[in-house]
Amino acid sequence: MPFKNAGKTPRQIGRELGVAYILDGSVRRSDDRVRIAAHLIRVSDQSQLWSESYDRYLKDILELQSEVARAVAARIIVVVSRERSERADHPIAPEAYDAYLRGRFFWNQRHPDAVANAVSHFERAIAGNANYARAYAGLADCHSVLSEFGIGAVAPVDAMPKAKAAALKALQIDPGLLVATLYYGRSYDRSIAEARQLLELDPRFVMAHINLGRALVQKRKYALAIEILRTATALSDNSIAAVTALGQAYACAVRKSDVRAKLALLTRLERKKYVSSFARAPLYTALGDRDRAFECLAGARDERCDFLVYMSSEPAADSLRDDPRWHELIPVPGKKNEPYLADKALA
Repeated sequence: MPFKNAGKTPRQIGRELGVAYILDGSVRRSDDRVRIAAHLIRVSDQSQLWSESYDRYLKDILELQSEVARAVAARIIVVVSRERSERADHPIAPEAYDAYLRGRFFWNQRHPDAVANAVSHFERAIAGNANYARAYAGLADCHSVLSEFGIGAVAPVDAMPKAKAAALKALQIDPGLLVATLYYGRSYDRSIAEARQLLELDPRFVMAHINLGRALVQKRKYALAIEILRTATALSDNSIAAVTALGQAYACAVRKSDVRAKLALLTRLERKKYVSSFARAPLYTALGDRDRAFECLAGARDERCDFLVYMSSEPAADSLRDDPRWHELIPVPGKKNEPYLADKALA
């Protein structure tokens, strides 16, 4: 327990962990009885939202642990749900919530037709509740996904203004929708654990397979990563994101003939739909071919590929960062990047 006796405030701990709430507690024993005290603290203002004490006999410690865990979890759900509902300007109608859930179901399939179907569901949810922040967020996710190199249904210059407008509307209603990504934070063990939990709930969740495979590549568990990413390509009918991730895993495992096969597959897919230049960059990077990797990144910049914004924290791109071309092509978060923002279409 790294924070025990560390002398840090809840706000400091929350900032380090990237969480909005902290569960604090203590255990005291007296003869054959034990008292467990739990406190739920909101990080933003360090206020105590809920506290409870549990006095039990110590006859069965395992049963005691389960009982207290269930009780604490139940109370947290109630308190946090109440906190979130109090932020909402209006209650969500059951029909709108149903449309939102259906939208998320189709969005998670990551297929152009399914994502287009998701758009209609999110729009229906918004029509029923104009202040439904999560529906606007879902709409933004759809427009973004339709244009990203992994789907390739719509060019970014056409889709991203719609995604931006929906995202800004969602954050205007509920700023708490901002989230962090474990992979880009290089928390690979946590990223792996999260992906596996998602796959327990839905073994056919393509993005969970892709995220798991990419994190395993960073842990240098190439054989397992390749197995996982093969599953992703099969489930997604060779989605560009899955093909690229698998090709990168092959490159890291020094299976060059398999990498060439994936590059050839991307060329064949390009005859049928939009394939961003970005898709080939990770493969050439993993192969150590800097010139071709930067050619791909330059093409992605000209296409206004949305994935360039992730490159500043992409672990797989570390070998490119000392090249002068990197600073000319890669946008820096929070800083105006003229080569990337020259086209005013996204303004």
